[in-house]
Amino acid sequence: MKLPGHRLQVDWVELWVLYSVWAVASGWVLSLFHALTGPGYLVAGGAGLFIGRAYVLYFGQHSELHRPAVPWNSLWRRWHRRFRRGLPLGYLTLVVLAVVGGLLHPPSTYDALAYRIPRMLHWLAEGRWHWIQTVDARQNYSGTGAEWVQLPWLLLCRTERWLFLFNLLSYGLLPGLLFSVLRRLRVSPRVAWFWMWGLPAGYCFALQAASLCNDAFAAPYALAAVHYALRARETRRLRDFFLSLASAALLTGVKMSNLPLLLPGVVALWPVRGLAGRRAAATCAAGAVALLVSAAPLALLNHRYTGHWTGDPDNTSQMRLGNPLAGLAGNMIHLAVQGTSPPILPLARRFEGWAWRRFPRLLGTLQREFPRLTLRLGELPQEETSGPGLCLAMLMLASAAALLAALCTKAGRQELRPRLRLPAMRIGVAAWVALLVFMARLGSDATGRLLTPYYPLLVLPVLLPATLQRWLRLKIWHGCAALTMGSALVAAVLTPARPLWPAQAVLARATARWPGNAQLARAKLVYAVYATRHDLLAPLRKHLPPEATVIGLCCTANDAVTSLWRPYGRRRIRTVAWSELTSHAVPDLRWAVLKVSALASTEQAVLDRQLAASGWTVAAATDIISTVSAGPERWLVLQRR
Repeated sequence: MKLPGHRLQVDWVELWVLYSVWAVASGWVLSLFHALTGPGYLVAGGAGLFIGRAYVLYFGQHSELHRPAVPWNSLWRRWHRRFRRGLPLGYLTLVVLAVVGGLLHPPSTYDALAYRIPRMLHWLAEGRWHWIQTVDARQNYSGTGAEWVQLPWLLLCRTERWLFLFNLLSYGLLPGLLFSVLRRLRVSPRVAWFWMWGLPAGYCFALQAASLCNDAFAAPYALAAVHYALRARETRRLRDFFLSLASAALLTGVKMSNLPLLLPGVVALWPVRGLAGRRAAATCAAGAVALLVSAAPLALLNHRYTGHWTGDPDNTSQMRLGNPLAGLAGNMIHLAVQGTSPPILPLARRFEGWAWRRFPRLLGTLQREFPRLTLRLGELPQEETSGPGLCLAMLMLASAAALLAALCTKAGRQELRPRLRLPAMRIGVAAWVALLVFMARLGSDATGRLLTPYYPLLVLPVLLPATLQRWLRLKIWHGCAALTMGSALVAAVLTPARPLWPAQAVLARATARWPGNAQLARAKLVYAVYATRHDLLAPLRKHLPPEATVIGLCCTANDAVTSLWRPYGRRRIRTVAWSELTSHAVPDLRWAVLKVSALASTEQAVLDRQLAASGWTVAAATDIISTVSAGPERWLVLQRR
């Protein structure tokens, strides 16, 4: 019985894992019955409550979904004592900034607006997952885990404004999960305490806390897989074994680039593999559910529709690499560039040109094997590309230096020798092997961001030396920690995606005062583009009548077309080729939106002749800037005569 004045503690990590399992499994099952609708989710919700009740009863007294009540005054004292210190207070400030930024600014994550939200809207319009006719193949073959978690709320709220709360929740789980994993791996309390607050200050974590990116979103799953595996070693409970299995499966379902991270999860779970044989029926059921919420269903569907499990048999995305050495070299360069960026770098655009002038032959040879190699830097950290950041990377290197210093002395080696046999070293080495597999096989231009779920496990081996505890007491270490948190706070305030300062007003006055300053002009343009990105195609949508429920769309890949769907649930976007529009292959379409650069010929005279011959008239035309690098691009609203 809950006593007055007491708070019932909840295992939030377990609830998050169970909700994620329900959401992903419900999405796939409802798709089988064409029931990806409101009533379908009501039925799935009822079934989830029933199964949840059975889950609690099955594990009986060992369930920790509800733990003993704690007096409110004791809880308040604990929180006050915790967050009055520097690092926890900095983390709490980052959380508050993420909440404020998410509430003030609509989502502007480009990938989400280009393919992740549109594919959810396609699924809802069809009532099921289906292979979408689209020029952006990512709508079909990319990991679906985050979308299944968000889909019930997109259906309920009819807006994506509140979807950032899922990223915020994931960010909130990071410190506790990280501390639990480190302590169970026998990392000293002082070191574990420092890193539980320090690591979330990385740009890749702090900037994604209020965004719709799905990289940091997956980090709690990676930690939960290890956390529950280690707890299963202590408790010998089948429940912890199943939760570890489910967390690892969810991790792969979010992004297929997370597949190598199964290795540290397997290493952590291997000593308790015998638990699976205790209850064969329960183990089979848990294994089936884990497969359902993992990357397996999408891999099978990709193979069915394209002949390759990745969904990209011809490697049109140029992500798969044939030369592992080139992959290692290119990804190391990306990590060095993207993972160590400072909070402000005014001359960032000059770096790439300098590097290509300085090392033309080396970079040219490498780019032939690593097509997406880029040395482009932003003036400010961005959620789309940023890694840990310069200050946090320095702390990681300092921790590695402590390990090397211990190995260089006889006393240090003697002290470290028994620690090398601890599970922390085995799991950490497995994480580094997973990193090498990633780098050898995957050639992305956003390595620093894609590796976000890897970072918490990659630091494990360098946190074991006892000398690190002494280093944490040094003033220079405290200064670096303050710089790390301060740089994250600066990045969170200045980020163009969610500026927490009057950026456009200040920059407008600055450019008026110094009209010849190219840096100010670029900054003003960047903030202006981000401010309109959420509803990028609104100038076109206002020319579409309310009765136009199906709109044809002819565009290029990677266009942020989400705004054409608004209001959600009343309109459907149908991707068509220009040849279909001009050959009367889609006679039912009365309205269409055309991006001129999607055509083979963009000459106005040729376009006018083709439109006249096919019965289309131009109802509206406007230039839209989707990215600063692309500049203004011509879009047309077409109406059939």
